Amino acid sequence: MQPDVPSLDIVDAPTGIPSKSPEQRRAYRQSSFERYFQSARVHEIRLNAVALHIVGPVSLGASTGHLVGLGNEHGMDSAIGIIESDKPEPNVLLVRSPLAATQPVRRITVGCSWTDSAP
Repeated sequence: MQPDVPSLDIVDAPTGIPSKSPEQRRAYRQSSFERYFQSARVHEIRLNAVALHIVGPVSLGASTGHLVGLGNEHGMDSAIGIIESDKPEPNVLLVRSPLAATQPVRRITVGCSWTDSAP
């Protein structure tokens, strides 16, 4: 038996909405990224206290600048972050994120995407 496949509804954009160039879309994404990280701070995350999920060909030893998903105890991502350093001391990862200090990180997903500059 085949599993249920969700249907996809395609909706036309309302008339009168101007189209945007790829450059405008890129600029909007960049400004949104910068706004998201505006109040970010560096968090020390102990790797022995989290589940680590690495997506794709990423080496944790060379992961500075990689984007990460920071998950809570329910398995839901609470925030995204950028790895600042993976070498301050053994089993500690420094991640810059706007995540509130009171939100515990229980899962880190290291993605294939990275940034080469601070937002």
